[in-house]
Amino acid sequence: MAVVPEIRIDRMPVNQLRQENPETLNLLEERGIGKTGRRETVHFCGLADAGANGAVFFLPRHAQGRPGEMLKTAGLTMRVLARFGREVESRKGIVGSPGDNAALAAVIHDLARDFRDNGIYSERERYRARNSGKPDWKRTISREMPFLTSSGIPVYPDTRTTRSLDSHEMLLAQIQAAVLSEIVEKHSWWLSGIASRAGELRSFRPPPLPRFLWPGKLRLLLPSLYARRPVFLANTMMSYLEETAGNAEGDFVCGVEDFSSVWEHMLRKVLPGVEEGWNARLPKPGYVRADSAEVEMLERGMQTDIVVREGTHLTVVDAKYYGATGKGSVPGWPDIVKQLFYETALKAVVADGATVSNCFAFPSGGGSNQPFKTVRIYYPDQTMVGAFPEIGCRYFDMHSVMEAYCSRKLLEHTGNPSRSFMKLGAD
Repeated sequence: MAVVPEIRIDRMPVNQLRQENPETLNLLEERGIGKTGRRETVHFCGLADAGANGAVFFLPRHAQGRPGEMLKTAGLTMRVLARFGREVESRKGIVGSPGDNAALAAVIHDLARDFRDNGIYSERERYRARNSGKPDWKRTISREMPFLTSSGIPVYPDTRTTRSLDSHEMLLAQIQAAVLSEIVEKHSWWLSGIASRAGELRSFRPPPLPRFLWPGKLRLLLPSLYARRPVFLANTMMSYLEETAGNAEGDFVCGVEDFSSVWEHMLRKVLPGVEEGWNARLPKPGYVRADSAEVEMLERGMQTDIVVREGTHLTVVDAKYYGATGKGSVPGWPDIVKQLFYETALKAVVADGATVSNCFAFPSGGGSNQPFKTVRIYYPDQTMVGAFPEIGCRYFDMHSVMEAYCSRKLLEHTGNPSRSFMKLGAD
C-alpha cells in the first residue's frame, strides 16, 4: 500500500511539530536538517519519511491556500524539487547545500518515468551452458570426448548448449524491480503512471544479496553495459541507493532546508523578459594603494538575483522567500541598501534612454492579500527622504509559479497587458 504523507507547512513552529509528530522531528534532528536546534520554526520543504512512524510533507509557505488540494500541491512541489535538483544540484553523489538533497527527487522521478514508459529492463541474450538449453553440436564435437557404441556411433555424455537469459534472472532487472517497489510504496502519490504497473514487479525475485551490496554490484556491472538505457539505470539506481543507504527502518528525507534558493531559481525561469549577463557589467570595488595610487580590484562585485527587461525599462528583482505580511517578516536594512546600490549601479551602465527600477519579489497565496506596495526611506519624523529611490513590493502566487516552472512556461500577466509587469504601479 502506498504511503500518503501528512501535510505540514515550511516554517511551522518547532514546538507544534514536537507535539503533533515527534517522530518526524526526531528524524530531522538526527539528520541535522531543518535548523530545529537553533530556530523556533522548522526550516524544511519536502518529504520526511520516518518509516513505520509515517511520512510528513512540508509545503512551501503560501502554497497551502487551496482547500482539499493539499496533497496535490505537495505532489506539485515534489515535481518542482525534482526539476530543481536536476538543474541545480549535482546528480553524482546527490550533493547540495547542507541539509539539501533535491537531486534525490530528480533521481526518483527519472527512475519512475523510465519504468512507466519502458517497464523493467529486459535484454534477451544467450549464454553458454552445459546439458541444458539448445545443443551447440559444433562446440560439443570440438570440445567433448565421445564414447563409441558397439556399432561405432559416437555418444556424447556431456553436451555444450546455449541458453537464453530470462530477464527475471538478470541482476540489473532484479535490483530495478526491488528499487521500483520501494518507489511505488513511498512515492506513487506524486508520480503519475507507475501505480498501475506495480503488478509487474511482483513476479521478480529479490536480488540474491543484501541491499547494502547492490550499489557495488551495479558498479561491477557497468563495464559490461553498452546500451544507453542499462547504463542510465545502473548509474541512477546507484545514486538512489547511496542516498537512501543505511536506513534499516526505511526512513529518509528528500527536500531542501531553505526554499529561498528554489524560489529564486523558479522566478528566473518563469518571469518574462529575464536577461542574463548584467552582473559581469556592473562596477566592482577597488582599493587604492597609498604609495602608488594603484587600484587593486576585488574579484567579486555586485550579484543581482534577476534583471527583467520590459522594452527600454529594466527591473532589478530580488527574490525573497519571506512572509511579507508585517514588519517582522520582510527584508531588513542590509537587503534594502543592496537593492538601492544595484539600481544605482545598473543606471550607470545602461544605454541612453533606458530606465531602471527595482523590487522585492515575495510569494503569496493568491488573491488580494498583498500588504505592501513599496519600500521608502524616511526620516524619524516620517518625512520621506527624496534622495533615495523606492523599492517595489511585488507578490507572485506560489502555486502559479510552481505550475509554470514544472510546465516550462512563462507567467502570464494577469492585469492590464499595457501596464508594466514588474515596476511600480503595475497592478
